[in-house]
Amino acid sequence: MVRRWVVNASPIISLAKINRVNLLSKLCDEVIIPQGVADEINQGGANDSAVIWLREVGYSFVQTSPKINLRIASWDLGLGESQVLSQVIELTGYEAIIDDLAARKAAKILQVPVRGTLAVVVLAER
Repeated sequence: MVRRWVVNASPIISLAKINRVNLLSKLCDEVIIPQGVADEINQGGANDSAVIWLREVGYSFVQTSPKINLRIASWDLGLGESQVLSQVIELTGYEAIIDDLAARKAAKILQVPVRGTLAVVVLAER
């Protein structure tokens, strides 16, 4: 099974804190981080583990932010969540990796495939 993920900031930050952010590239075939998500992570400061990972490894996954899909914009989500969901809508066969409850609710209603950080960790355990 081919896995393609578009990842939001909170899963990256959480996984970096437990030194498991490498699970993203180990568990799936393609990882995309929208530029707006990368910008959000970079606000964490130079010594933040997610910032360090993004600078050393994660930059290779960063792509230009997509235009926010009108169906997503109506949900009034954060910029990162909106970019991730818009990217998944635009690209067939991708899944959103998001923890934000409002974004997960929007994804469910809009039939956008989504999973959270805990699901990534559980997948790694299997």
